[in-house]
Amino acid sequence: MPRVDVPAIRAAHPIETVVAASGVELRPSGRGFMACCPFHVDDRNPSMSVGGVEGRYHCFACGAGGDVIDYVARFNGIGFSDAAGRLTTGAPFTHRVPTPVPIRRAPNDGPLLERTPAKRLYEVNELAWKYFTERPNMVVAEQCMLAERRIDVRAIRSVTEGGPVVGFAPSS
Repeated sequence: MPRVDVPAIRAAHPIETVVAASGVELRPSGRGFMACCPFHVDDRNPSMSVGGVEGRYHCFACGAGGDVIDYVARFNGIGFSDAAGRLTTGAPFTHRVPTPVPIRRAPNDGPLLERTPAKRLYEVNELAWKYFTERPNMVVAEQCMLAERRIDVRAIRSVTEGGPVVGFAPSS
C-alpha cells in the first residue's frame, strides 16, 4: 500500500473549497464559515463550522468532524485511503448524496433525550466534592487561594463547622 502524504493533500485541498464543491452552501462566520450539515437529518439552521479551526470542519449537532480527507470519506461513505486517493486524482465526490443520520434533539426540539435522574446527579456531584476536598487536595486548594488570590479560606470554615470550602483537582 503506498504512503499517503496527508499534509500535502491538506495543503492542496482547502477544506472550505472541498465542502463547497460537495454542494454545501457556506456562509461567512467569524474566522471561518457555517453551513447546514449534510451528515444528519433536518439541519435547518447552520450547525457545521468549516475552517473556524484551520483545515477542519465540525458539526455541533451530530458531532461529525475532521479534516478534508475525513470529510470526503464520510461524504462518499468510503475509507481514508480511498478518500485521499480521490483528492489526489481530483475527483473527490461521487454523485451519491450522503445518507443522513438522525440526531438526538433537545426536549423542546422533538423526542426526549434519556435524562439522568436529579437524585443521581446529586450523588455524582457529592462523590466528586468528597474526592476534590480530601485532605491533600483541600490543603493544596487552600494554599493556592491564599498565595494567588490572598483569600484565607480557613476563616470561612467557621461558617461550615470546619468542613471543606474549596477543593483541588490534581492533573492525574
